[in-house]
Amino acid sequence: MNEKEFVKSLHAAHKFYADQLGLADILAGPTSLSVNKDFNRIALDTDVPYTDIFFAGLRMGQYNFTLVDYSYFQFSFENSDDLRYAFYPSPFTSGALDQINQLQTVLVDREAADVELLMNFAEAMAVNYSRPLVRYEYNIEQYEVGNHPVSHFHIGTYGDDRWVAQKRLTPMAFVLLIAKLYFRSYWEVVTDITNERRENEFDLILEKERDGCALTPGEKFSCELKSFYLA
Repeated sequence: MNEKEFVKSLHAAHKFYADQLGLADILAGPTSLSVNKDFNRIALDTDVPYTDIFFAGLRMGQYNFTLVDYSYFQFSFENSDDLRYAFYPSPFTSGALDQINQLQTVLVDREAADVELLMNFAEAMAVNYSRPLVRYEYNIEQYEVGNHPVSHFHIGTYGDDRWVAQKRLTPMAFVLLIAKLYFRSYWEVVTDITNERRENEFDLILEKERDGCALTPGEKFSCELKSFYLA
């Protein structure tokens, strides 16, 4: 996957959430997201509460696109052997989201949209940690046999967990997986079950995208084959 293919996949990922799921706001970052050292310092500190990380990303504009519940995605491409994706889920309860949206509507109606006011209000709202932060990394140079796999996920804010994956995910593959796991009600809208046979057009899109993801080079995966991994 070269950079052009990465960008194309990123645009397809946003289009899926916008057109198919009806969940995405505008594509704020149409290309690879640049590294922000200030944000990374906060995000990679395991002692920092998740809400602090979440709001730091929003304030700094550290996202390619946000969702209607203020969740956001990050996609970074250094080269074909160095990729980073992340999903930062909204921590708000449904009641808190309603109040935030009401304030936003009032500000827009008054033509007084104040991002700082909105953020301060949101930070005071009730939170619900029903979905975890999910990060994905693919890095050939950082490979350490039996310790640091090339392709892996981090789930939650604990930094040393690495859930091994065999393939190099595209941005589209990553967002499809997130949609199926954490936006299940939207995914299942297109499900048809007849005589115990399941048909879902999103499943087919995910299957096609999965099949198109390249495998990690064999010499960088021989040890991982002996353990559990996401195939």
